[in-house]
Amino acid sequence: MTLEKLSRLAAEGRGQGHGAAYKPLLPLTRKTLSPKSFNGFKLLPMLGRHGHFRSLNEWYVALFVLWLQVGDLREQYPLWPWRHPHPLYGRLDYQPVEVPYSRGLVQIAKTLGIKHGVSVGTCLPYVASEDLMVTLTDRSPPRGVMISCKPGNMFDEEGLTPRNVERLHLARAYAEDLAMPWWLASAADIPATLCAQLDGLERKAVPYSDRMAALVEPFAEHLEEKIATGRELEYCRASLIARLKIEPAEYDWLFDNAIWHRRISLDPRVPWYMGRPAVRTDFAWVDAPRRYLFGGAQ
Repeated sequence: MTLEKLSRLAAEGRGQGHGAAYKPLLPLTRKTLSPKSFNGFKLLPMLGRHGHFRSLNEWYVALFVLWLQVGDLREQYPLWPWRHPHPLYGRLDYQPVEVPYSRGLVQIAKTLGIKHGVSVGTCLPYVASEDLMVTLTDRSPPRGVMISCKPGNMFDEEGLTPRNVERLHLARAYAEDLAMPWWLASAADIPATLCAQLDGLERKAVPYSDRMAALVEPFAEHLEEKIATGRELEYCRASLIARLKIEPAEYDWLFDNAIWHRRISLDPRVPWYMGRPAVRTDFAWVDAPRRYLFGGAQ
């Protein structure tokens, strides 16, 4: 990271903004992707932009957090080395009497007795980034939550280096400095089937036309009625296509949307088969991770 590159990133608005206006610090590009690497360039219609995720582990944690219905999520969020405003600064619904400021990661590192570090080949302090900066809007004012995403095998005997530990301490101290919760998360803690079945549904989170928006609620209501009878999902599909006069492709989109928003009682932790009845759930199990991460219902 040279001064020239840092200036260019700042001029581009990298690591700044909220919602659709947010630009991650280090976006994925053709140069940073290879045919063999994980492609973490994801369409996130609920945020109005594409996401840039650098590992499958990070993506699955972000996917689960988005499924819990949060106000905003910003990946590759910079923890600037110098003094700077609170991460929620700039939101119209965040208007404290006095905007909290971070001391900057360099000062936080000094307090902890940790060497902050510089960019390779320079004397510039490196710019650390947090995997996920989450905004909760379930109450006023909004709240921020920081999440560091690390693979489960990182915590094996030889997986966690002393520098890894220091960086995690710095991230947690940054959050504590601003009175924000900080969590260490891994996709290994999320049911693998849930991750696999949610992957791709995020693209169906927002209706793509007025017609589909008008169909969302009646579709979910009628489908839930059919699911409750214990009939096979294929029968439910044929019945709703005829009843609502929709195309098969429209049914498939509405089905995915209903699962994403938990409008039907189908359990996404269990594989579903069109020739079998749906395995149902009341989603009470969702409350525990939501309370753990966010401290209450969202």
